[in-house]
Amino acid sequence: MDTQSLKYLLTLPPEQIVRWYQSKGYAFSWNWQDVWQEAHAKSFTVAKAMRLDILQEIKEEVDKIFSQGITYEQFKKDLEPILKHLGWWGKVKASDVPGYGTASGIDPNKIVQLGSPYRLKTIYQTNANVAYSAGRYKMMIQNVNERPYWLYHQIDRKNKRKIHSRYAGKVFIWNDPIWDMIFPPNGFGCGCWVEALTKEEVQSRGLKVWKGSDVIIDVAEGWEYNPGKTALWDTNGSLPPCSSTINFSSSDEKKCIKIISTKIWKDFNRPDIRNLPQEYFQPAPLLLEPGHDKEEALRIIISALGISNEKKILSVKTPIETVLIKQDYLSHLVEKRLDQRERFANFIIPTLKNPFEIYLTEYEDGFRRQYIGLFESKYNILTVARFNDDGSLLFWNMMHADKTKMNKNRIGELIWYK
Repeated sequence: MDTQSLKYLLTLPPEQIVRWYQSKGYAFSWNWQDVWQEAHAKSFTVAKAMRLDILQEIKEEVDKIFSQGITYEQFKKDLEPILKHLGWWGKVKASDVPGYGTASGIDPNKIVQLGSPYRLKTIYQTNANVAYSAGRYKMMIQNVNERPYWLYHQIDRKNKRKIHSRYAGKVFIWNDPIWDMIFPPNGFGCGCWVEALTKEEVQSRGLKVWKGSDVIIDVAEGWEYNPGKTALWDTNGSLPPCSSTINFSSSDEKKCIKIISTKIWKDFNRPDIRNLPQEYFQPAPLLLEPGHDKEEALRIIISALGISNEKKILSVKTPIETVLIKQDYLSHLVEKRLDQRERFANFIIPTLKNPFEIYLTEYEDGFRRQYIGLFESKYNILTVARFNDDGSLLFWNMMHADKTKMNKNRIGELIWYK
């Protein structure tokens, strides 16, 4: 991304691009590949910046790219003297790198490059490209109902990469797993970008919709991930309150993961569940007896799903995709004993196979599918599937609610409905 293009983009930046970048933590690495893929999207790293004060100085200047729209020239002018003062400049022995330790396994006599005008430009352009890509992905994913076809573009220049040319001009559906690998940038200095199209635009341009499985993927090492999909979107700003019924929690169990999506069922002119005719409700399966403790409750769920030690993964075909149910990921369903969710284990598969609606809902930590299941009983079911790193979908959670309360869980982009 050249300076003029970046300056133009920064005149109308999505606020989340700025917040996303500022929300990144710190990660120390010797080489770019050390902080791998998704971890790199979620943390701030510069190869061979092994000391926190150095990373902080670089990050603070990169923050200004988004918050103030500074040019590369200003970025270099401000940061170069600071890095020289901290000893992070020029070519030095590995043992002379600030923060170097023998435990790193790096030859202490190896000559390595620290700060330089070229490296500063790489840092500037790479972070700008990745952050902008994350913001663009977020906007595109929110508009998949209208523009579900994504076209890969490659900038026409003398030094364009041949391996990126194999994607150029190809259209893939937005949820094709290939986007987890090739959503740009796909390397240092990559100028590729993605355009979202309607079905009519695809047809009028005479474009073919490809399947990612038919394309040979060859992405530079360390870039075979989607920075937008894996980015940690921060919790600043006006976010809706966390649902006390879903009870999603972060990995450290210290906070509830909030829903960021703001669209609801009314935005799509969908009917109120409370007023639906009986034909929309499927027969209710058997409601199970609750377990006496967490161990018994987990056994009830595993048995109802037909999972065993010999078959620990169940594949469920839904109207739009396949969702995996893994035994190892079911224990959290029974943590809150007051909910007694094991009683509704028989409702999980019917909800996935025969939902009333499917929403793509954004949470603080990424996107999830929300399947709404309606039944001829007091209760309706919400099942939630999250995206795996490999692009597959994993059953993650479920909750029950009566007809008067299920409407509030119809949040996000409506991507399938009866």
